Amino acid sequence: MSHRYHHQFGWTNNETWVTYTNLYRHFDPAEHFPGCPTNKDDLAFCLEVYAKRVVLGDFDIEKPDWPQIFLRAFFSYVNWEEIAEDMLANHISEES
Repeated sequence: MSHRYHHQFGWTNNETWVTYTNLYRHFDPAEHFPGCPTNKDDLAFCLEVYAKRVVLGDFDIEKPDWPQIFLRAFFSYVNWEEIAEDMLANHISEES
């Protein structure tokens, strides 16, 4: 996967910026994840699962829905670790 840098906003690519802006800009991980992970990889996994549940709902692989297929492809380009890093630096560290 090639990484495109979204120069204007400082994110790896447009998909990461759009996801952060629309789902996580004012998101407090501690409110949504009991025992909020303080490890980048664990938090990235939680953020990815949360986003997919919120946006995709229940995805039935047996009966594909075209908008969901496109959204899954979109999410495959999101740099979840980068969003998690931002959260750890800006949200979780502020609570400590």
